[in-house]
Order: sequence, then C-alpha cells, then structure tokens
Amino acid sequence: MATAEPLLRQTARVFIAEQFNTSKAADRLFAHRNTIDRRMVRVDELLPIPLAENPAAVDTALTLVELQEGE
Repeated sequence: MATAEPLLRQTARVFIAEQFNTSKAADRLFAHRNTIDRRMVRVDELLPIPLAENPAAVDTALTLVELQEGE
C-alpha cells in the first residue's frame, strides 16, 4: 500500500474512518459506492492480510506514508 496511488490510500483511510461503511465513505469522497467497493478490493489485494483484520495498523501505516511524502 505504501506505493499505491494516493487516491487508493485516501479511500482506505476514509473507509476505516467511516467504520467500514461504503455509503458514508462514498459520500465523503464524492464517489459512487461501487467505485469504493472496487477500490477496497484492490486495497485488500495489496495488503498481506485483509484490511478488516487489522484496520488500526493499516491506518497508522498510511498516516506514516503521508507524513514521509510531506517532507
């Protein structure tokens, strides 16, 4: 996920923040829920374990990636 496109990382973070609610994540990202579903399938493909099994670690890791890119 560290090398994934920023939009995919943002989608994962919003999805986690919205407590895995696709509709709420779609509203926040101004996207269709099917788009969010497709992006989340891709997120799970890129992760060594599914997002649902450890969302806090994924969110923390993505935050660190964002901080590193900001330097």
